[in-house]
Amino acid sequence: MKLIIVAAQLLVIFCTSQIVESQHFAVSIPCTSDEGCRRTPHVSSSAICKNGFCICNEGGVSKNCSVPTTMLTSTKILVPIGRECKHPVDCKVENSYCNSTMSQCLCKRDFVSNIKGNKCLPVVNSIGGTCEDSKQCLAHLSNTICSNYQCVCTNGFHYANKMCFKNSGIGETCQSTQECSHIEHAECNQNNICVCSLDSVASADNKRCLPLARELSQQCTESAQCTATLSINAECIGNHCQCTSSAHFVARNHKCVISKSVDEACDDDDDCYQGELPDSNIVMTCNSKICTCADGYMKNEKKCVASSASATMSKISVGLLLICLLIFSR
Repeated sequence: MKLIIVAAQLLVIFCTSQIVESQHFAVSIPCTSDEGCRRTPHVSSSAICKNGFCICNEGGVSKNCSVPTTMLTSTKILVPIGRECKHPVDCKVENSYCNSTMSQCLCKRDFVSNIKGNKCLPVVNSIGGTCEDSKQCLAHLSNTICSNYQCVCTNGFHYANKMCFKNSGIGETCQSTQECSHIEHAECNQNNICVCSLDSVASADNKRCLPLARELSQQCTESAQCTATLSINAECIGNHCQCTSSAHFVARNHKCVISKSVDEACDDDDDCYQGELPDSNIVMTCNSKICTCADGYMKNEKKCVASSASATMSKISVGLLLICLLIFSR
């Protein structure tokens, strides 16, 4: 009779082990002693053997906590990160542990769960660091993503001062200069608008801040660099700032001024110009808001030319100079 009972118990153990290996869930099996229960993994150290089964006390409630040995050796249950756990051994994910307070499987310090929750990956602490999941980047720095196995700022953001800031373009709102800093020489002004700094000007497409041209013939790529300092009568020609064909440069104030001919309206003497060199004699002046020929010059069609008296005096002066040279040379 005893042999029949033992054979029956062995048959139960064999059958339940086969079920566990195929379906991966716990099935109760008989026990013979308290010590046998307590030596079984996953079973509480205070378990007792009662009526042939391991019984555990959980929260004042007695439960059958027998677990077949075959399950422990032939199966490996992977509890995802964030799922409930009761014992450290429940959390099979590498670099994870069972948080007893929360009764959850969590990743260890300096590790973070991947999106699927089946891995604990190391936190990446810098832009450009190696990664395989975006959560590795986000754990250290917001507005980041894992792209081509590297942590980078997400689209529409840029890296500055160890953070990823949104891209604010010229003329767009901003909260700090860092949001504008992806454009060289741009800053966030007191009105919270991205603008170019005082020594630069926005390009035509508002994507760059170009250096201002301070002098005529200074290098440029767009006319805005010239007009901002040399007046609207300047333009970028051949990558150099020049006055337009209808204007001339006044060195006194570093401006390109519209050229006014004789008898045309003017505001000051600088407006009156007929192509003379910068160091040549003044041939026109602004008199009563009209360009008129200067002393010693007379109007000839649309230009001021030296008067005959002035020409005669010039010849006399030259003659006197020659006589003086002859006298002193003796």
